[in-house]
Amino acid sequence: MSRYLLRVVTQSLRGGSPAQRPIFNHTIECTRALLEFSMYTRYKSHNDATLSYMEDTLHRFQTFKDVVLLG
Repeated sequence: MSRYLLRVVTQSLRGGSPAQRPIFNHTIECTRALLEFSMYTRYKSHNDATLSYMEDTLHRFQTFKDVVLLG
């Protein structure tokens, strides 16, 4: 389901003016980070590597969360 959601968001935001491109790209990256974090949370157990991956995706979300707060 996550793969399809990311595809829908990406396809929906393909067009747009040059002024909209940065916002669209941030939206795609924000969505990707949230979906990756969600997938990591479903692991049955974690080690230092998986926790590091989760932390990285959380930081990526923090970088691009402005698109969620614009509305």
